[in-house]
Amino acid sequence: MANLLQPLANDQLISLHKVHQRSQDFSLRCLSRPVHGVGKPRHARSTVCQAASSGISASPPVPEGDVDIPLLSGALNTVEWLVNYQDFYQKRFKKHGGLFRTNLLFNPMVVVTDETEVRRLLQAEHKLVESAWPQSMRNLLGPNAILTAPAKAHKKQRQILSQAFTEAAMRLYLPTILDVSRSTMERWEASKEPVLFYTAARAFAFDIAATVLTGTRLDGDILVKMREAFDVYSDGLFSLPLNIPGTPYGKAVRAREFIVGEIENLIVAAKASNEAQSSGRKNALRLLLDAQDENGEKLTMEQLKDQILTQLFAGHETTGATLSRVMPELQKQPHIMARMRQEQAELIEKYGEEITYDMLEQMPYLDAVLKEVMRMHGIVDGVWRQALEDLEVQGCRVPKGWTVQLMVKMASLNMPEFQGDAERFDPSRWLENGAPLKKEPKGFMPFGEGPRKCLGMLLAKMEMRALLAVLARKYTVELEDPHEFWFQGFKPVNKLPGRVVRYEA
Repeated sequence: MANLLQPLANDQLISLHKVHQRSQDFSLRCLSRPVHGVGKPRHARSTVCQAASSGISASPPVPEGDVDIPLLSGALNTVEWLVNYQDFYQKRFKKHGGLFRTNLLFNPMVVVTDETEVRRLLQAEHKLVESAWPQSMRNLLGPNAILTAPAKAHKKQRQILSQAFTEAAMRLYLPTILDVSRSTMERWEASKEPVLFYTAARAFAFDIAATVLTGTRLDGDILVKMREAFDVYSDGLFSLPLNIPGTPYGKAVRAREFIVGEIENLIVAAKASNEAQSSGRKNALRLLLDAQDENGEKLTMEQLKDQILTQLFAGHETTGATLSRVMPELQKQPHIMARMRQEQAELIEKYGEEITYDMLEQMPYLDAVLKEVMRMHGIVDGVWRQALEDLEVQGCRVPKGWTVQLMVKMASLNMPEFQGDAERFDPSRWLENGAPLKKEPKGFMPFGEGPRKCLGMLLAKMEMRALLAVLARKYTVELEDPHEFWFQGFKPVNKLPGRVVRYEA
């Protein structure tokens, strides 16, 4: 808690005070560009700070934004942010543009939406910025989690973990992923009750992550309990780290204890058995048990537990939510599903019924659908980094030690290549004469960028392609309301009820 409750340093307060006092002596010129929010399009200026007065040789001012009163601002802003996340940002985008300062979870912060700056700073990881997730998230992910590891530890961990996420590893995992995809579609079709696709898609992604990571199809009861525990766990990641019973953080701590206990049981079983190898189905846990860094060091039990926990969390939350966003778009625009079916029919005619890894790589239209979903409905709004030195961003100064929130979702919505119809869902924008664009817009970063680019990117792409390929070949999803409202842009209020029926050509 002590690390989180940090008021602004004195020199930062003095700097802010001087900027305010000098406001009559120099003006801040603002360059304008469109800024889009989630939902209805809006245009607001994106502030670029410049000292315009002659005779003043001062460093650039910090961006416009919230008045920062130590402790008080952090508390009030955090409550507002937790209660209505979307409105928190929209109010400030409207008032200050796409670059502003605030204070969240008692961290002085600058929010950045410009796609060029977002990419530049992500690529400058370990040099200009470093991972700076809030204390609650660092505690709950664990001291060995790759998402929060500092530079040297991150490089070492990534060297080991990446061995379980190579293309060769994906080829080993594909039979398992296809098994889960087919059994999932069959279960959805057989359901007598409406399928809640928001919940069901996340359950599918969790089943994939758990099976691929551990090599074991978890017992139904354990799988359900772990999914429920992860829901509680996820709710505490961005919260005040008060380990008090009944608080989101306190509940998340208890959920983590249960999840980590089950993970340890799986690790112990994997170490004691050669079942995964003898079955011919490799899994990430087996690869991680054998993996070592350049010095021959392997992951310890504690490191393995934290890494499996992190991959289970990251591997099902984002992928499942993205898949649930696909379903309404397919129903709202039937020609999209028709073209997906046509693509699958052409592949079957050329290669046969079996879905192979190489076939998954030859589905440009299906890929375009996924890209358009990730552009318009990105699950990760922004990532948190800490300035390792004074930074200049769009003519403004970000003091050393401040948090920088890089809004990757907003960067995708603001891409100049698609301005004019950015609010329209159109997979064809990702194609050129039926083939993928030779050069994708630089603002498109659904898996991040730089040294911390998503480790499980290939796995996420493969499981989404696999499920949608199985769907397009044999099934149709019929939602009760494809226009259902999504609370805060992240969760459909009724969880997308509907059914799956067999497709008849």
